[in-house]
Amino acid sequence: MSGKSKKKILIITPYFYPEDFPINNFVKELSTRNYDITVLTGFPNYRKFGFYKNYSLFGPYNEKFNSSKIIRMPIIPRFSDSFISIFFFYLSYFISSFFFIFVYSLIFRNKFSHVMTFCGSPVFVGFLGTIFAKLANCKSSQWIQDIWPEALISSLNIKNNIFLKFIDYLQTKMWKSADIIISQSELLNQYFNKNFTNLRSVCVNNPSRENIINYKITHQLIPKKKIISYFGNIGNTQNIELIIELLKNENFIINICGTGSILDTLKKKYLTYKNVVFHGWLNQNEMTNIAEKTDFFYLSLKNQGRQNYIFPSKFQTYLNYARPIIFVGDPTFCHLIENNKLGYALNINKLQNHEKLIEKIKNFDLEEKILFSKSTKKYFNDNFDLRNIVKKFCRDVLND
Repeated sequence: MSGKSKKKILIITPYFYPEDFPINNFVKELSTRNYDITVLTGFPNYRKFGFYKNYSLFGPYNEKFNSSKIIRMPIIPRFSDSFISIFFFYLSYFISSFFFIFVYSLIFRNKFSHVMTFCGSPVFVGFLGTIFAKLANCKSSQWIQDIWPEALISSLNIKNNIFLKFIDYLQTKMWKSADIIISQSELLNQYFNKNFTNLRSVCVNNPSRENIINYKITHQLIPKKKIISYFGNIGNTQNIELIIELLKNENFIINICGTGSILDTLKKKYLTYKNVVFHGWLNQNEMTNIAEKTDFFYLSLKNQGRQNYIFPSKFQTYLNYARPIIFVGDPTFCHLIENNKLGYALNINKLQNHEKLIEKIKNFDLEEKILFSKSTKKYFNDNFDLRNIVKKFCRDVLND
């Protein structure tokens, strides 16, 4: 595209730098190409129970992120992990963005070539991209990161069928309103291609939140006391209590790193277990220090239906550290783990086989360590390399 004027791209996302999300590295890499990028987001508040330092309702409303422009919307920050607090954050972002987009799209009508919405929770932010595309006369895409109502059932245990059907109806309308659906996993892409024949769906994997980690495969002997670590949100859907229950009486060390709605409950319940360590929220250096001493990372999700097609971003993080994964969950993901030699998997419908899993962990040796290290790093490089992801986005979504 050298010699041509830069295409203007709008990216809509409720979360952005300095909050730690995969969209950050994606925008950073995309901005190195011949695009004029604007990011519409809120004020950073994720996991801080208030605004980040140097941010408030007084601003700054405009910032630079590398060569990209950031426009921040006034929001009600998440003051807690309660449903009410999260709901008002989502609602405030949607309302303020809606009114801004209505004016902004008319001012810049025919100036933008594409708007991409990063559709994590709340999923209905995709409608913002649709509205902008219609008014600004440009193409639109939605990068699907979450699926409701399944996510609501898993995390909040909502059982009102009328409400859930209404949410599902709105979500389907939202998907159909986009020119292109971007699936963040091949499993999700297969679902869209099978069930929405009139939708154009392409697969673009999420990049890792971290930069490439130059982990060298070591030939150090494996300690007898294996270390299992978990990084990420500590809520109901992550199934953290399951691995603690399976391994709490064994000769393992379990690191739980992160915060979330059930952290305090778990800390109280397992207070007397010295091999279960709750570290709380860690910065990148602290996470890396723990990762370097880790033998296995733990991954499990209590997902419903289509939500099983959503790959959590911690999956890329774990692979990036070149450590094997202990996965407990959906059989489809179990096959992915085992077929690619990424670690050990246990079908959540066959928990009676957990003793075999424990034996595998106990007998984990140097030969397996080297094998898993090579295969996890290869899988990461083949599927989650940032440059390849951006290249695929430009080719399949922007047609460049």
